[in-house]
Amino acid sequence: MQNYIPGFVDERNREGKKSGSFRGTAMFVDISGFTPLTERAFKLGDSGAEVISRELTRLFDPMVDAVHTRGGFIAAFAGDAFMAVFPESGKDGPVIAGRARDAATEIMQFVKKRGTAKLGTRNIRFAVKCGLERGRVDWGIPVSADGRARTWYFRGEAIDGAAEAEHGAKKGQVRFGKGIAKLLKGKIPPGGAVADAGSPKMTKAVLDQFFASDIVEAGDRAELRHVVSCFMQFEGVKTHDQIQGVFRELVSGLATHGGVLNRIMFGDKAFSSLAFFGAPKAAEHAETSGVAFVQAFRASSLPKLKGVRARFGLDAGLCYTGPVGGSRRNEWSCLGDAVNTSARLMAAAAKNSTLVSPRVKQAAESAWEMTSRGKFKMKGKASRQEAFEPGSKRGSALGFTYRYPMLGRDQELAQLTAFVEPIFAATPEFVGVTRLLGEPGLGKTRLVAALRAKIEEGGKRFHWLHMPCDGVHKSGWNSVGTWLRNFFGVTDGMAQGPKKKAIEKRYAQYTDNPKVPEYTRGELKRTMSFAADMVECHWEGSPFEKLDDPKLRHENRIIAVKELVRALAAVAPVVIEVEDSHWLDASSAEWLTAMTRNIAALPLAIVATSRFADDGTRPALALARETKLVDLELQPIAGEEFTASMARALLGAGVVLDAEALRMITGKARGNPFYTEQLLLHVHDTGELVPAAAPEKAVVPKGDGTSTRVIRRMKLKSADTARLPGSLSSLVTARIDRLSPEVRETVKHASILGVRFLGRVLGELLKRSGAVKRSLDELLVEAGREGVIVPAGEGQESGRPG
Repeated sequence: MQNYIPGFVDERNREGKKSGSFRGTAMFVDISGFTPLTERAFKLGDSGAEVISRELTRLFDPMVDAVHTRGGFIAAFAGDAFMAVFPESGKDGPVIAGRARDAATEIMQFVKKRGTAKLGTRNIRFAVKCGLERGRVDWGIPVSADGRARTWYFRGEAIDGAAEAEHGAKKGQVRFGKGIAKLLKGKIPPGGAVADAGSPKMTKAVLDQFFASDIVEAGDRAELRHVVSCFMQFEGVKTHDQIQGVFRELVSGLATHGGVLNRIMFGDKAFSSLAFFGAPKAAEHAETSGVAFVQAFRASSLPKLKGVRARFGLDAGLCYTGPVGGSRRNEWSCLGDAVNTSARLMAAAAKNSTLVSPRVKQAAESAWEMTSRGKFKMKGKASRQEAFEPGSKRGSALGFTYRYPMLGRDQELAQLTAFVEPIFAATPEFVGVTRLLGEPGLGKTRLVAALRAKIEEGGKRFHWLHMPCDGVHKSGWNSVGTWLRNFFGVTDGMAQGPKKKAIEKRYAQYTDNPKVPEYTRGELKRTMSFAADMVECHWEGSPFEKLDDPKLRHENRIIAVKELVRALAAVAPVVIEVEDSHWLDASSAEWLTAMTRNIAALPLAIVATSRFADDGTRPALALARETKLVDLELQPIAGEEFTASMARALLGAGVVLDAEALRMITGKARGNPFYTEQLLLHVHDTGELVPAAAPEKAVVPKGDGTSTRVIRRMKLKSADTARLPGSLSSLVTARIDRLSPEVRETVKHASILGVRFLGRVLGELLKRSGAVKRSLDELLVEAGREGVIVPAGEGQESGRPG
């Protein structure tokens, strides 16, 4: 049951109260032992999530009961710790303090007697320590500007004192702060139990006020996911209004970048907050989104929060995601090394700066500049860990150099090359749009990069406009705006003055160029401020500022970008790359329609990449009616020879895979070049690919002569050991997340049965689980339409997960 909200908070929220204070005793409880539990459980695969969930409930249930039966409540969970509060009413402070002390004693006794978990052949011993303090407790319920999101917090001398006392305690010890220690010297008798009011029943309407819909819909689902954890700490925040201001900026920024706010909290980490990317809904570029969020928060949000300073820490890795706590009171959260490490990176970061782990750096450095800040000693790590600070966003106009060669796409490259050739003719023309369609990993972006390299080899001058789309930023001018930021050489955090100068300097190259038609030069001057708006640059008295009609502003933005492309094309042919056009935002889509209208003589080619829609159809692409659209569908590259060629390209020219390794990798990758590449790197990097024989020398042709090459024959340790790398798992998980809850449960149960299964067996499993209400036939039809379960063959009552 989702008892995610303290009863105290629920009552105040229903009463319409937003802040207040009371006196009481706070208790901070920290449990150690979860790190070895999660590390071992992660090795079990998906079943490890159930193991962690079971142990969390077993441990937390008695602890939560010890608090609630003595008149307290759990204010917040913090991973493997929690803060409990015991409110006073009148002059019963000594009695309340005694009850809190008794709750702590009961928790200690429980862990001492039953704090061991058996996992396989190993016993994992848990330990606990507690800190208590009595004093003032302030509470608040910050609400977003639109009233659609809210959270809660508890702070004050009791909260801070309990956290401080816990820090000074040893394992198995209850430590008292100065205030409660003085009170308890009076030999207060046991406080005894009180009538338990029980846990309030949380309706979906109430939960939706406090949590993102993805968290509410996740329910009691426990999973292992690749998660990016972002820990944040804020200084200079003193009032409820300031806390609410920070909360509003967090909500807005996370909504923009696809993250979810887990909580804000006070205590052992002062005023801090925790957010996640990639859970409860998977994201394909979670690390990049996480870095984008903190960089935008530092550049745009902190200046609005006068006097507030912040530090950030990010790490990524496999985490348990699901309910944390007991059945009476719990919260949705993530547990894993990534969460702990992000907290330690945050603590090590300087004020108003960010530190990220090597895992985040590796995944996000194609989009963000990264600078090493040295190595840091971190709790729980045997050696010092290197940390990096993100800087400016990389300009995609520079292109991306692939580490490995493109294989198996020569025919498609020839088609693309022929498509763009007319823009370089003596009498150039607009050649229309070619769209590369295919599933993730088939090499769409790689093929476009090869086209660009091919044009560059020709030595002719041209402009390449890269307009990437993503699944998070689907509003505003994201695609066009990304290109404009790179074109102008500006960043989100740049001051208005330097930003305006950079834009004016770039525009001057075309407004003063006689090759650009006079009409276009005039339009460039008139509409520059509208293009500047798309990179958040404004100045007093500009045409944009003077025009307050939203519709006219929008129309002038479209004109501004179209005329800028016209100016570029007057100087040299233009190729526009619209990457992942299935995610094209609405405003950029409107511009694309206008851009392709009445430009027959413009030396322009548009190359788009796109996935198919979830139902297998081609996504709509709004173009002018007269525009020619050619769809080029990329197919898997079948055959073991492709796998063998990829192995030589990745691992060395002399590498030869044995028949079993070729069969297993080819079968698992199913002709997907990226999957083939990642599987080969995975088995190599994890040591699963081992020598099959001693190296041997062979004479091979080289130019007009010959040379000697060392041949290394390789095999797999086991056909069962090559698991999908995390990046591929994220792609698969992201697709499954788009399914309806009942189809998601169907796929989950089907995967338990294996690659092939009998329909009647799946139906029986679903019936026992009680997780679905629709008929099996309906669910299989929808799953088949989404391409995640496909029939195994004619006349067979079976299928297989896609």
